[in-house]
Amino acid sequence: MLNVVMIGVDSLSRLNSHRQLSNTRKFLLNELRAIELYGYNKIADNTFFNVLAILFGKYDYEIGWTPEFRKKFDEYEQLLKKFRREGYKTLYADDAFVMPIFSYERQGFNKPPTDYYFRPMSMAIYQERGRIDHPIRDFFAKLHNEHLLNNTLLVLFSDHGMRHGKFRETLMGKLEERLPMMYIVPPKWLPVKFPQLWQNLKGNSKKLTTPFDVHEMLLAALDLNNFERKLSKIDLNARGISLFAPIPENRTCDEATIKPHWCTCQRIEQLPVNDTSVGKIATLIVAHINKILQPEKEKCATLKLHDIKAAGIRHLNDKMMWHRTCKNHFRLNTCKMRAVKTADVVLCEENVCFSLELSS
Repeated sequence: MLNVVMIGVDSLSRLNSHRQLSNTRKFLLNELRAIELYGYNKIADNTFFNVLAILFGKYDYEIGWTPEFRKKFDEYEQLLKKFRREGYKTLYADDAFVMPIFSYERQGFNKPPTDYYFRPMSMAIYQERGRIDHPIRDFFAKLHNEHLLNNTLLVLFSDHGMRHGKFRETLMGKLEERLPMMYIVPPKWLPVKFPQLWQNLKGNSKKLTTPFDVHEMLLAALDLNNFERKLSKIDLNARGISLFAPIPENRTCDEATIKPHWCTCQRIEQLPVNDTSVGKIATLIVAHINKILQPEKEKCATLKLHDIKAAGIRHLNDKMMWHRTCKNHFRLNTCKMRAVKTADVVLCEENVCFSLELSS
């Protein structure tokens, strides 16, 4: 029987986990050999709908729940019930005292949905959360050092990125909102006992994935031997495909049932690097970077355009960009550069993207 531990952090995009959970991320990737899902795309607006997809494997309207016709959640079939029937001891802990997922503006549960239910405790000890990077990293290190992950499927995830504030109005803010973090740490014996499942999981790291796929992965975790036997018969056109199965590289948002407004897929039209306009814009971008670095000129060398490696026009999803609170503008997006003599940088100005080689 494989243990399953899932820890969720609200409103944390994949890229923001690089910034805010840098120590935790390094530990997960380097020590625990975690798989990071780069194409993990939320399927709806807020926490409730994205967690519902993981636990129930359905949209809200598919289980008969609507804001107008609210039911208690006890009667619905979901993963926690399935795990209990298989002999698991289950725990559900939501520390959001003010806005718990299944109780905020919803009817919650008549009876505790798990063997151990944290809601009464959270009501008693609620307090503001502080910085979480080092505590989470130390918690995982403790589990690792005490060998508690030897038979555990560990998942660190989020529901979505930041949904409020000025950053959300930018292009990167819209993308981060839709691309939450998802790290998966299988037990060390899985690559040895189930090498194909391990290869599939690694291969899915940079494919389009959703909470429905996580739901199917958790179902598979109930009996990996049986899942492996049926692997060749899995429907790879289904809405939810287990992350232990090979998700198609050309999967579309429509096939994954991600509505156009939440879809982050884009099309890039390649431009010739020797085009006059490309050269002019690239020069302006480098000049802009040097202007940003001007206050630190004693520490940073002046950058010069050495070579244009690639250029293209990014065709954005118009439905993704629209929001009633959005200002239709774009800002220059640059990746962080380290103090080295040359650096490859991908930049976007308006819808034109460049891959540049800079030299000092």
